[in-house]
Amino acid sequence: MRVGLFEASEIGFGGSGRNVGLVNAGMWIMPDMLTATLGFPFGERLIKLLDRGPQKVFELIEKHGIECEVERARTLHCAVGRKGLQESRCVPNSGRSAALPSWCPMRSDGRRIGGGNYTGALLDKRAGPIQPLAYVRGLARVVNARMGNRPSCRRT
Repeated sequence: MRVGLFEASEIGFGGSGRNVGLVNAGMWIMPDMLTATLGFPFGERLIKLLDRGPQKVFELIEKHGIECEVERARTLHCAVGRKGLQESRCVPNSGRSAALPSWCPMRSDGRRIGGGNYTGALLDKRAGPIQPLAYVRGLARVVNARMGNRPSCRRT
């Protein structure tokens, strides 16, 4: 099989190199809603796949020595108000993998993180930031080395 990657200018020029660089698990939808939408077993398969996403990214970085300012620093998903608090508490109880985010109640004044009015948060120990442009270019180097190709850029 031969694989080709096409970018408008050069590898990483578009969205793959310009995103915020957070390596997170899951989706911005409640796991139970995802299962209800996709049905069983497809919803559960997608949830498990997404749960393992950060681990796979960090494994690729380590395996191939990709220098991309990786930090396994975790992420904090803050809840705003009662609804946010209720949704945050639902995530760990949804039957997902054993490496679930931890529930972190905020202090009673709710203003301990970034000055916002947060009522609680989920601490996800699977996640962390990378430098996305360096990551995508590192992946491209690995693929090109395996394929015996050099990166090229041709404008049409």
